[in-house]
Amino acid sequence: MSGLEMVAVAVTALAIWLTARRHMLCWPLNVLACALYFKLFLDVRLYADMVLQALFGLAILYGWREWARAPAQAGQAWAPVRKGNPRKPARQPREQSTASWKTS
Repeated sequence: MSGLEMVAVAVTALAIWLTARRHMLCWPLNVLACALYFKLFLDVRLYADMVLQALFGLAILYGWREWARAPAQAGQAWAPVRKGNPRKPARQPREQSTASWKTS
């Protein structure tokens, strides 16, 4: 494993951790990781993978721009993380009904 590859793996791991924590630094670190892998694939002449990293980089830049614009539109900087079982839907508050559902 080359030095460039080790740095790219470390940056990617940190970027994924920051993404999971919804930290704003995840965006520039993910762009950096794509740039490092782009250079790595260029050095070993894997041109298709290099183009793929460029596309990932463009998608990250688009996501970063949209995420940065979202607070002004939605009124919050991040979406709250719901704790608990991700497969189980969150409980919705029950609406009060005036109808009686008792059966005799």
